[in-house]
Amino acid sequence: MKTKVGKYAITGRIARGGMGEILKARHPTLNKDVILKRLAFSAKGAVIERFKREAQLQIDFRNDNIVQVYDHFKEGLSYYIVMEYVDGISLDALIEKHRYLPDEIALLIFYQIAQALKYAHDKDVIHRDIKPANVLISKEGIVKLTDFGIATSKEFHDKYLTREMTLGTPAYMSPEQITDTKSVDRRADIYSMGVVLYEMVTGKCPFPCDISSENIHRIQKGKYIRPSKVNPKVSPLAGRIIKKAMHHRIKRRYSDLDEILAILSARLRKYRSQEMMSEAIRLFVQGKTGDVKKIKPKGKPAPARGMARTAAAVVAFAALAAVSGFYAYKKGYHHEFYRADEFGALRAEIRLDASGGNPEAHYIRSTLMARGPRGYAPLPEGFPEFRRTGTGTENPGAVYATPRAYLPAGSYRLMVDVDNTIYQRDFFLMPRAAQKTAKENGGIQVVSINHSPISAMPVTITYEVRDARSGSILTPDVDCFVFCYNRWVKWQDLIGGPESGDFLVSGKKYLFSFNKSNYFNRTVSIDVLPHQARVDFLAEMVPVPGVLLIMSKEPGVEILINNNPYYIEGGSNARIVRLDPLTTEARRIVLSPDTYYLTARTEGFMGTEPIVISPKKYTRVIVKVDRGNNLIVFTVY
Repeated sequence: MKTKVGKYAITGRIARGGMGEILKARHPTLNKDVILKRLAFSAKGAVIERFKREAQLQIDFRNDNIVQVYDHFKEGLSYYIVMEYVDGISLDALIEKHRYLPDEIALLIFYQIAQALKYAHDKDVIHRDIKPANVLISKEGIVKLTDFGIATSKEFHDKYLTREMTLGTPAYMSPEQITDTKSVDRRADIYSMGVVLYEMVTGKCPFPCDISSENIHRIQKGKYIRPSKVNPKVSPLAGRIIKKAMHHRIKRRYSDLDEILAILSARLRKYRSQEMMSEAIRLFVQGKTGDVKKIKPKGKPAPARGMARTAAAVVAFAALAAVSGFYAYKKGYHHEFYRADEFGALRAEIRLDASGGNPEAHYIRSTLMARGPRGYAPLPEGFPEFRRTGTGTENPGAVYATPRAYLPAGSYRLMVDVDNTIYQRDFFLMPRAAQKTAKENGGIQVVSINHSPISAMPVTITYEVRDARSGSILTPDVDCFVFCYNRWVKWQDLIGGPESGDFLVSGKKYLFSFNKSNYFNRTVSIDVLPHQARVDFLAEMVPVPGVLLIMSKEPGVEILINNNPYYIEGGSNARIVRLDPLTTEARRIVLSPDTYYLTARTEGFMGTEPIVISPKKYTRVIVKVDRGNNLIVFTVY
């Protein structure tokens, strides 16, 4: 095992498997333990892209209930993700330790998982692998969701996952996820949440973990033992949540997590803060179950009975004040009047030079760091995003600005990456009491950056082409064309000709077309930002399928392909299809070109026959049961 990877000092190995390993390391600037997730050298292109996507999805997440990703990089032949180290226990280990969890503890944990998942859903990210093993509980009782390795979003499509149609863990997958992983929405995650709650309160999973035809049938029909029959201590509320979340009909489930959170908020109202919830979970994890009941709500007691009329008289005013107060609190405006000597107001802006036309910022990323005893460290809550606000009076170019933010007074460093330039600004944030005496910028701190957009620079583009089903490399045998000056030009002719220097520059969109015999043509669009000088992309081509026409001399013969009752349909829109028993009429099965093994069985008879599926061709098979010789005969032509 290496002692150092990049800037991280390795302190131990947590786990190791065929796909890579999990290492514990020390962050050199944050000065705390982190996790290094390493992908194995032998990983295929689709797996590498999925690994990268996991980091890209999570690196912008800022939520207390989601494991934070700090960095991702490549060293040598390995890819790494650097993430938060959670010192605690996984939910599956906690369930195994206690056999099952008390109803209230399970609901507290479930509530925090739902909060994390709602945060992801609000960013249009679907997790697709919710299970107890992907939930961690720290020693402080904070519940954290992890492993977004197969998550999907509007920004990151499933173009690298075309041959992995049943991503996820079967026992926790919704019926629609089993048959079409690619098209699921947030209701698939809600279904998995129901399975997790079932397992927490009963200690058992409602379905086995295999993907047998019998198990899939049970999932699709919603056939499982009611949790109260497995554990009579399960509350009616938990049972109702499980029933609706796990409904096999997608339209009968919760449509989003807001309804679940509202129900749980009412049930857990005695816990008036996240800290109280975490404290209850912490005590349980530490085995101090008796102390959990001693946690008492903090705050003022309820009004006495004699004050009920007075309270009723001010309900309308209190409701209006609560709404206004909540809005002001979310925006930070309460710091204008309270703790004005501790918090300051901050806004940042980027002004683009318009001398080269009407400029646009193609890429903006910022990090705000606070200065502490050991130097500058990123703020865990991050910094508001820059958004275009219009043009300035002194500079007619575009202006990008952040909304006003309120932070504790002190020393800060703002790092802003705009296109190809990094700007660093150190400043001291004065408290509001002092800021209000200044006349500039309305009395708030403004960090201003003037940015001149760069001119186009030479760009190098490389690619690799793979078979979308087998993953085999097709690059040497594929004809590649690029749309250049309103015509399609062969790539090899372009890069060797005089036009390449003027054509291959940054800040443009490129259109590639890949052609190969017996494959569907593939078109790929590449956007190259002004600061990018090199692009390397992977394109997958789908083979043109063949057709298997199969029938039986007598009905009811069960058929398997490669010993599986399901097959992946060939063609550009691949999906998993169930194999129903054969009839005397020919069954049309579309398959990608390959050698398959057909197995037919009925009434104790079974036979297997290899068949070759060729592109654009029909393969016909007739199955006959020869009872006289106790065998099944295949006629292939």
